[in-house]
Amino acid sequence: MPCPFWDEWAVVKQIGQGNGPLSFHWLWSQQNEHRLAVPRLAVWLDLFRFGGRNVSLFVEIFLVQLLHLGAIGHVIERYTEEPVALKRSLQGLFAFAVFHPNQIENFTWAFQIGFVWPFLLATLALIAVAFFERWRHPALAITLAVLAPITAALGVAGGLLIAPVSIVLAAAKRLPGRYIAALSGAFLASAVAYLYGYRRSATDLPAVAVLSHAKDLFVYFLTYFGASWTRILPHKERTIACISLIAYAALLIGRVRWASKTSDLEWFLLGECTLMLATALLTAFGRIQFGVGQAFASRYQTPAMLYWSGLAGLALIQVRRSWPQRLAIAQAILLVVMLASIATFPKAWRATNGRAAALRSACQAVMGPNFRPEDARELYENPEVIREARPFLRKIWGRGSPKGAVVK
Repeated sequence: MPCPFWDEWAVVKQIGQGNGPLSFHWLWSQQNEHRLAVPRLAVWLDLFRFGGRNVSLFVEIFLVQLLHLGAIGHVIERYTEEPVALKRSLQGLFAFAVFHPNQIENFTWAFQIGFVWPFLLATLALIAVAFFERWRHPALAITLAVLAPITAALGVAGGLLIAPVSIVLAAAKRLPGRYIAALSGAFLASAVAYLYGYRRSATDLPAVAVLSHAKDLFVYFLTYFGASWTRILPHKERTIACISLIAYAALLIGRVRWASKTSDLEWFLLGECTLMLATALLTAFGRIQFGVGQAFASRYQTPAMLYWSGLAGLALIQVRRSWPQRLAIAQAILLVVMLASIATFPKAWRATNGRAAALRSACQAVMGPNFRPEDARELYENPEVIREARPFLRKIWGRGSPKGAVVK
């Protein structure tokens, strides 16, 4: 669909009012609870360089996912000593997770470039720390880990969580103290900068009120990961998520207890799982007011699938270490689960196409000569934002990028 969708309309309106890359205030300003500098820049480029039809944003989304998979696949191939069969299983597992249609919203909503980008940065930061000894230039690895949190936070606020997980991972691996100090100092500085002048969103609950919903928070947390299983095992998703947390805790305790025998790959997978759990918990705190059902949103499946692939990878490595003769059985079980998931793809495809048809129809109506609020509400909750952004977008579509456009 060439039209913007939801929050993207607000960004298009702001750009139509003259905001652009040279406006630091605009880039840094909040939209709800996030500072959206990266997606705002991406939308600006799409409007002024690619005709404003979202094509460049979708290309960027899939490019980010390819880079994400490539980074994980590379370190598994080059920096681990696992058997070839296990390497291929792990690479296939992450390929399955990174492009799984559970996260269909992130593949069909152009503005989600700002959501998938931070998880690529998170993986790169964890790779830099977990495989620190493999880097020829240690300072480069630490620089990547230092810059990732604040850069990711310019897409989603939770990007800042990369830093504490990286610091704990660095401490567990007993990296030199100066590098841990550099990570800690950078995190403190970036957190202070990010939170300076920060305003709580009007829809956010006060912290005390959130804590009073402890049960709902836990259910939301379980749903966040359990939603991955809804199409395969409906009504069992939260139970599966709860069991996975027990397995994660057991694997974490075991690897920390035997830290000297824990491989770099295992540290990376533990870091990935931990970060995704922290992301889900932060989301629960920020979204519980919308109800537990909101945790089923498909956009949250990008971190959820990374969690499941990380946990499955840890389990495969543990089986190979403790019961090598049973590795083939574990791989077969994993393959059966993946095939069962593939069987749900056609239904998801039909549902997505039906939704896409409705949105394209609304887009055509909104961009036509007669504006109707009921059509606009299909694309954004506030029709007035679309009414104000519409003339600018029609100008972009009709004549290409306006020459001499004022950019504040």
